[in-house]
Amino acid sequence: MPPSKPLISKQALIYLALLPIIPAFIIFAINHSAKVEMGDDFSVFWQAGHDFFHQNPIVLFYPPFAAFVFQAFALVPLKVAAFFFTLLNGFLLIVSLHLLMTIGKVMGIKKRQINIAVGLSTLAAFQFIWNNLAMVQVNFLVFFICVCGVYFLSKKKPHWAVVYFIMATFIKLTPIFLALFVPLFYRTKKVWIMATLCTLFCLSIPLLFRGLERGMNDYYYYYNLFIEGYMDGQLIVKNTNHNLKSFLMKIFYPESNSQIVFSKDFKTLFTLANLGLFIMALVLVGNGLAQHKQKIKVSLANLGALFIFSHLASGITWSAHLVSAMFFFMPLFLFNFQLLRGFHKTIHLFLMGIALFIGIEGSDTTGKTLYEFIRRYDIFVLFPLILFFYYSYLLHSGKEKYLYSLEKEKPIAVE
Repeated sequence: MPPSKPLISKQALIYLALLPIIPAFIIFAINHSAKVEMGDDFSVFWQAGHDFFHQNPIVLFYPPFAAFVFQAFALVPLKVAAFFFTLLNGFLLIVSLHLLMTIGKVMGIKKRQINIAVGLSTLAAFQFIWNNLAMVQVNFLVFFICVCGVYFLSKKKPHWAVVYFIMATFIKLTPIFLALFVPLFYRTKKVWIMATLCTLFCLSIPLLFRGLERGMNDYYYYYNLFIEGYMDGQLIVKNTNHNLKSFLMKIFYPESNSQIVFSKDFKTLFTLANLGLFIMALVLVGNGLAQHKQKIKVSLANLGALFIFSHLASGITWSAHLVSAMFFFMPLFLFNFQLLRGFHKTIHLFLMGIALFIGIEGSDTTGKTLYEFIRRYDIFVLFPLILFFYYSYLLHSGKEKYLYSLEKEKPIAVE
């Protein structure tokens, strides 16, 4: 007799096992939203949306288009908005995980391989995910929009991908290099038309809703508040700011920690930092050319390097911003044990171990001494920096395909 089918499928059992998470997360959202007060991070977004709607001046480190989006928060009181946005963050996390798995499947990566990689990269990014949820941050929203862009790249629709990257950039400036990458390396008429239309839309919406004079004032204030400070070399040196310049300041001028410094006072260091970022930008150009030469439609390693560069070059990269590690750790965990040998395999496993350590690292798990040491020498900059060059190496050497190869190939010995 043929074996009888189980009464409940494996997928249904997984859903049943995860079902208790829903009420638990609702309780979490209630508790955390009740603690939100004016002056907290989320209150800044809520206030910006409220001020945008009521035609008041906007005080925000984000582009005016972000304040237009944040109007949705201001429809309800602060704590109620925080509750619903926490629920939205949880939903976006789940959808982002699904999209990441779908991207892998669209690329032809084996289902088991991509599912394990997404699961491990999420574990490695756990502390950043928790930071976002606990602080009711908007980084999940920006990350989700970027993942949508990657999805359309995987579907060979770069004209839609650029729309999502540009919209994410107009909410928060960090993904700008992703938005620039698509028109530069997917040079089609559709891409340029969609990029132009989307840019004009995001620029004009605040002007249409606020009026020309007030809308231009919003842009002027944003420039003076954020862009001009960055251009003038203003830098917040702090253990929780994980960009390249803050990292170098903490290493060479530890007494500057928890201070605001200016480039004119540390000319040599800022020059070296800018030179380093320039070299990394050249590497990214080389990555794009290598991807084009190898006729690779979507390189997860190159996109991971772009995400990393975006954070290292940003004026401010708080710990919560690194939720994108869910993506840029993913190529690391698409490791195929059958296709690498020798020293390369050892190095790769070592990098995987560090990534997983980052996921569980904290004062409660590793002790206060190690916790402070890690932030003093900023592993959250050093490790992504190593990954940036490692991913670039994989792409240029043609070895990226060995991480998530679908075809049965002979093992590659890399001694």
